[in-house]
Amino acid sequence: MDITEYNDNPSLDRLGNSKHRIGIIVSRFNSSITSNLLEGAKFALNTAPTIIDNVDIFWVPGSFEIPVAAKRLANRGYAAVICLGAVIRGETDHYEYISQAVSRGLTDVGVDTGIPIIFGVLTVDNLKQAYARSGGEDGRFLDKPLSSQKNDIESDSSVETVGNAGFSAGIAALEMISFLEISGSE
Repeated sequence: MDITEYNDNPSLDRLGNSKHRIGIIVSRFNSSITSNLLEGAKFALNTAPTIIDNVDIFWVPGSFEIPVAAKRLANRGYAAVICLGAVIRGETDHYEYISQAVSRGLTDVGVDTGIPIIFGVLTVDNLKQAYARSGGEDGRFLDKPLSSQKNDIESDSSVETVGNAGFSAGIAALEMISFLEISGSE
């Protein structure tokens, strides 16, 4: 039996000199959060300037509109589509409906088109969580992937998630482009 493992340690070098076009869709709703997500994605994509031909950024009214825009870009020759939004729980069921619709819509677009549709839509309980996952209110984690870290408060041993989901989404887009290159050439 032959067992071959691919992309276990993704390397952007495997993409060679081929150029790729990436689309980024950003929700205008909760723009103080989504702007940070966008900055994080741009930081991540700048780690691979030799393989990215261009990045096109499209703003849409809210997260609910992202799946339609993603399908349009996936059908227009983009190598990957990064989707950035922030859905914050409120006092009604609206959060549940929007979160489910966006998640399902983006999954369907990716499966239907075969194009990496990267889910960078935050679904959080409050603004504090949204800022923690979008680079921090002060921007100190804009260029960092999401990770868990021990809370700085001595009496609190909890772990919190910090970093930028936009940065993580940018890296995921590059890794998926690498995966498609590797799996398509075998």
